[in-house]
Amino acid sequence: MNTGIRIPPLRQIIIWLAIISVVSFSIGGIITVLEGGSYKSGKNSTVTPVEIKSGEIKNAVVSLEIDSGSINLSPGTTDSLMSGNITGLHAQIGPDILYTSTEQVGHLSIKQESSLSFDPFIKEDQCDLSLRQDMPTSLSITMGSGDLRILPGRANLTDLLIDQGTGDLTLDLSRWKGTHLMGSIDEGVGSMIILLPKNASIAARVENGIGSRSIIGLDGEKGTYYHTVLERQTPVISLSVNQGIGDLTMKVVNES
Repeated sequence: MNTGIRIPPLRQIIIWLAIISVVSFSIGGIITVLEGGSYKSGKNSTVTPVEIKSGEIKNAVVSLEIDSGSINLSPGTTDSLMSGNITGLHAQIGPDILYTSTEQVGHLSIKQESSLSFDPFIKEDQCDLSLRQDMPTSLSITMGSGDLRILPGRANLTDLLIDQGTGDLTLDLSRWKGTHLMGSIDEGVGSMIILLPKNASIAARVENGIGSRSIIGLDGEKGTYYHTVLERQTPVISLSVNQGIGDLTMKVVNES
């Protein structure tokens, strides 16, 4: 029996719920400002230095997880697996940093949770970190809300997993050096810029909901794109991109 009621797809429901959440959050912020003027947090910031020496390891598995704030990842040296600073407003908590090495594989986990007095009007934490360049590394980044600026330089990434709730993402892989990179990117709300190296063969599957899509330097259509280099031992990038709301730019460029 046809009742005339159509149930929308699950993805469409999720997108509309995200839109409602963003609008509600914006209205709440406007009301707060109107009632109390400009908002200022009374918390004091703390800086936690990060210095993880590479030692004798030959491979690395790195996991970064932050509830709210920003992550800036840049090229590092050959002495340290990861170095830099984490600036936050959790004097009583601080980031949870765990590093172990087993059978010449280093496992690094950095996790920063939001405090109970979560402040929605400021970016609570900022991670300014650098990653070793020549070591095969599996990198996982999880961000609740905030911006990601991932510029790993010539880092030999073998796996890349990015899971971002809300915020903008810039991922520059134009200088990537490796043989095969498996990448998966999931973003809820925010713009996304992905730069890929011209000297690598690339296969990308892209799905985005609401927002523009600009694909430059890759062939294909309808969410499946590729860039082929016909040379022996050409490095390969396999990429899966899922975006809910926001503009997407994916571009093949020369090494910067």
